[in-house]
Amino acid sequence: MSFRKLINRRNGIRVVECDLKAFADNDFSTASHQLGCIHRYPQKMPSIKRTELACLPPEFQSGFLLHEAIKLGAPDDVLMFISERFPETLRQENGDGQFPPHVACSSGSSPEFISHCINMCPQAVAAKDNSGKTPIHHLCQSYHDSKRAVSSKTKRTMQQILWMLFRKAPASIVAEDNDGIDAIEYALESNLDVNFIQILQDMTSRFKENEARKASQRRCMMTRRNMERQHSPHAAYAA
Repeated sequence: MSFRKLINRRNGIRVVECDLKAFADNDFSTASHQLGCIHRYPQKMPSIKRTELACLPPEFQSGFLLHEAIKLGAPDDVLMFISERFPETLRQENGDGQFPPHVACSSGSSPEFISHCINMCPQAVAAKDNSGKTPIHHLCQSYHDSKRAVSSKTKRTMQQILWMLFRKAPASIVAEDNDGIDAIEYALESNLDVNFIQILQDMTSRFKENEARKASQRRCMMTRRNMERQHSPHAAYAA
């Protein structure tokens, strides 16, 4: 196999060194596993021969490599490099109908990378996967599970991601999945902190108020147009 992995033990620290030639051989599962090793053994970051990736042709098809790398917890610099070198991966759906933001929100990715995914593929924020879940559903259900301890930093991170998703797709805050469960219900089931749930409730109220205001404005516009038609010279002439 062209993929090389060297594992050394020095002073009790497991050091993983690798190259990414597996990319060129379309060995995505092996390459993604190696990316995960980078995250699992952070004591010494391995040197990644990115020149081997850079020399690949633009039409190189990377499959679901980005999705798998996100699941395995690859660091941001690797995820950003994959998404920049193979931008089509940001618009791909995996077998579960999930875009990268879905996977990132359920795997505990950083706000910076999720923001990058949102900016590059805004429509993914409102998209539902095969189970009817949007990225907000996954954030409320699984983001905290990827963390060993739900610290105050994790709580702030989740709130930051929530606001990013809400601004791009406000309707997703009230969307229900195939089981009829919305984001607030998932947050309650996951025992998220009160502040986070309060933000969800405030967002839901704000969205519903805006929708009611828009509906009222549309009714007023329709009434005004009907009155203008009734009092127009053409209407009088027709009568």
